Amino acid sequence: MAKIELFSTPTCPYCRLVRNFLQEKGLNFTDYDITKDLDAFERMFKTTGYTTVPTLIINDKEVIIGLDEERILKAVNES
Repeated sequence: MAKIELFSTPTCPYCRLVRNFLQEKGLNFTDYDITKDLDAFERMFKTTGYTTVPTLIINDKEVIIGLDEERILKAVNES
């Protein structure tokens, strides 16, 4: 099973779209609110070099920024 981490903020409409997509596909994921979790924010920045949300890190290697359904499903299926 893929390890899916979503880095988001509560007010980001695109974060909601990604969250809804993952839920609709029945994918388990950890959702980090980077406005409250500084460690998650720092890890996201260190891994990606960006502070943009929504950011997905899949299996500690695949970084996807925004809602790219095809890339998300491909990364999950490759795990």
